[in-house]
Amino acid sequence: MFKNYGLFFMGIMVCCMSFMVLPAMSQENYTPQGQPPGATESQPQISDAELTKAAAAYSKINSISEEFQKSLQNTTDQKERQQLQEHVNQRMVKAVQDSGLDVQTYNDIMVQVRSNTNVNERFQKKIQSMP
Repeated sequence: MFKNYGLFFMGIMVCCMSFMVLPAMSQENYTPQGQPPGATESQPQISDAELTKAAAAYSKINSISEEFQKSLQNTTDQKERQQLQEHVNQRMVKAVQDSGLDVQTYNDIMVQVRSNTNVNERFQKKIQSMP
């Protein structure tokens, strides 16, 4: 089953792992590579509702990722690691879907969070206000 969706799930995992460093990003000095300052301003506006859903999914994904890292440290068997990875990927997709977003929309929002200072600031406020 995962052979057909392997790249899809790996993309989600990579995307999720890359956003674990969001709080450490320097918002004032961050400009996406290959884009001049202000180039991201033409991206579609993200509603507060969508950003709230993405923040909820991000929070769940971050927890799942932390659990995965701990489990991975305790596992040396390659087959077991692969099964663990597949299980984690399923959980991450479910976390996104349970938040009310599809995976593509979540990934699109997270790209904007990463590349647009305004969206990043709004996202950080959502994350900080979560219980």
